[in-house]
Amino acid sequence: MPWTRRELTAELVHARQDLLGLELVAITPDGVMLRNGSERELHALTFDIRLLDRGGGLVWSDTPRTFGHKEPPMRPGDVLTVTHHQGGKLKKAGRGSVEVVVRGAATLPTPEGGYPDPTEASLAWPAGQPKGVELSVLQRSSVPRDDACRHDVVVENVGARALDTLDMKPLGGERFLGANGEVNVYYDPAFEPGQRRHLLVDAPCGALAFEVERATMDD
Repeated sequence: MPWTRRELTAELVHARQDLLGLELVAITPDGVMLRNGSERELHALTFDIRLLDRGGGLVWSDTPRTFGHKEPPMRPGDVLTVTHHQGGKLKKAGRGSVEVVVRGAATLPTPEGGYPDPTEASLAWPAGQPKGVELSVLQRSSVPRDDACRHDVVVENVGARALDTLDMKPLGGERFLGANGEVNVYYDPAFEPGQRRHLLVDAPCGALAFEVERATMDD
C-alpha cells in the first residue's frame, strides 16, 4: 500500500523557552515544514530531525543546514520547508514518528515602523493558467552581490486550489538558490490556498519577472 503523510505523527521539541513561537505546520514522509509563529524575525535556526520507529527507537537523525546570517531572516508568518528524503527508512521500520528538536536560534525584533512595501513581480503562464489557480509573487528585498542581486521573494497561493507541484523560472535571472525553480515538489506538503513559500533568487538587480513552467494539482 502507498504510504501517506496521514500515517505519520510528529512532535516539535523546544530546547529553548524563547523559541515557543516556532510551529510544526506540516509533515510528509520526506520532510517537515516549520512556521515562524512569533512576532520576531528568525535570523538563524539549528534543529535535529529524528525519525523514530513505532517503539520510539531511533531510525535516523540529522542536523540539516537551514539558513544563517548571509540569507534573509524568516519574518513572522514565514514558512521553512526542510526535506530529508529518508522516509523509506521509516517505512521499512513499520511507519513511526518524526521528532524535530530545536537546538538554537537567533532572533531579533521586527523593524521599528514595519517593513517596506514589497514590489509585485510579473508572472507569466506560457502553457496556460489552470482554472482556480492564482499566485502572487512579491519581491520583498534585494541585496547587491558581485554583479547581480540576491532577491528575497515570497510566492503566495491566493487561488482556490492546492498545488502538488510548482516550478517557476526567473526571466533573465541566474538561478534560484537550492531549489532550481522547484517552489513545491511532490514530496512536499501541498501548497494550500493562503500559504506562502519563501525563495531566494540570484538575478540582475531591479524588478523581477517569472514564468510558471509546471503546476499540478491532486484532482
